[in-house]
Formats: sequence, C-alpha cells, structure tokens
Amino acid sequence: MKSIYLISEIANKFKITRPTLIHYDQIDLLKPSFRNEKNYRFYTEEDVMKLEIILAMKDSGLTLKAIKDYLNGKSNEQGYELLLKQQKEIDKKIAELKRQRKIIEKRVSMLKKFSAIELYEGILIDSYPEISILIETIDYSSIAPYDLAIERLNEKLPTESQINSKIGKCYDLSSYDDSKNYKIKYVFDYLNIAEKTEDIIHLPKSQYIKCIHQGPLTAVNETIQNMLEFALENSLNLGNDAFLVPLFDYWESVTNNPFISEILIPCTRQ
Repeated sequence: MKSIYLISEIANKFKITRPTLIHYDQIDLLKPSFRNEKNYRFYTEEDVMKLEIILAMKDSGLTLKAIKDYLNGKSNEQGYELLLKQQKEIDKKIAELKRQRKIIEKRVSMLKKFSAIELYEGILIDSYPEISILIETIDYSSIAPYDLAIERLNEKLPTESQINSKIGKCYDLSSYDDSKNYKIKYVFDYLNIAEKTEDIIHLPKSQYIKCIHQGPLTAVNETIQNMLEFALENSLNLGNDAFLVPLFDYWESVTNNPFISEILIPCTRQ
C-alpha cells in the first residue's frame, strides 16, 4: 500500500509552512494527488519526491516559474542546460562569499590589533623596521590634488585591501602652501611585497621622532612644529619628510573623536 501524507505531515517533514504548500498547489507547481470529501489535501510518495526536487532547485536559486517550466515539459537536455547555468551562478556566489570572508577575516585581525594599541604621551625617539609603501604623488597643479591622489591610490590597491587600507600622508618639511602649512608630497599605503615599481618606495630601518596627533588633520602643522622644537632642543638632525600614519583604518577612525594618528620624522644625532 502506498504511503499517503496529510499536508501538515509534509510541512513538518520538510520544515516548510502549510501556506507554502497551498501556494504551490494554487500555481500548479505541486498539486496533491487527491482530496477527500472535506477537501483535505493528500500527497503520495511521488509527490514527496517531486517536492524534494522543487526544494532543491529552489535552494539553488531558481525561481518557481523556472522550476515549474522544467517540471512541466522541459527535455532532459534543456533541464541539463538550466541546471548547468544555475551551477555556474552558484559558483560565482561561492567565489564572492569567499572574497567577503577574506575581507572579514582581515577586519577581525585588524580589530584585534587595534584593541591592543596603547597610546603614548609626548614626543619619543624610536626605531622602525624596514617597510615598503605604495605611493601616489600629489599634483599641486590640479584643482583637488589630495582627493585625486587618494582616488588613484585606491585604484592601485587590491579590492580586498581597500576596506582595510590605512592611507597615510607624507609632508614635505621644506615646502609650504599658501596658508603656511606643510605641503603633502604623496599619499601612501603599507604593502608586504617584494616587487619594485615606480609607485613603491622602500623605507629602510631608521630612527624617528614620533608623536601622537589627536584632532583634525588641519592641525597637523601644529604637531609638526612641536616636534621640530623637540628636535632642536635635543640636537637632532631631521629629514625633510614627515609621515602621518592613521593608527586606525578609515572605518575605525570615523568612530574615534578626535581622529587619532601618529607622526613620524626620520632623525639622527648631531
């Protein structure tokens, strides 16, 4: 004797709702094999097998219309092409999810590092290891040099790096703008790469004076002036570059008020 199922039994078996099964009946996607005198819906083993196919195809992303067309007369060859196309779509989604997971993993790693950062006070002398940075030079002949340089720098970064980027600035201590603020020579982002191109510069291990800058970027000039006075008092020779490095990436910086960054200036003893 063939097994017969009530609509409630089918719903419980597949963990779907009764309204879903009623909807499938109404659109002629899955009709019950028969009804009794009270108009109750009853399903057979064949109906159950058909529902399994419907749900599997639905989970793959196919629309109910596409599933209905496939079940109501599509040839095996057409069905194969339909499923193959959907398989390719799923592969694309998997690749995108993997890319998103990679971004999230980087974010988690960076957030752990952020939570461990200890801010210091005053101006210190410290040694920094060798680093490579990807740069984009500021063009002062353009209308919006900084914004354009940031845009060009972002175009050079891998997609997964754009979210995690800690874009910094290199100020030229030998050059001023019209407001007597130090000009920005270039913007940069740290890289862990060995390749050498014109956009990548290598900063060797060196001594720096460093200072935490808290506040608007428009006040960086004041912090640099304090550092220059410190260097003079301590008989230090300074290079012409001052590196402003955000201690947090953009997405973390927007939650910090004021904006927190670190200024580094290469130095040697006189």
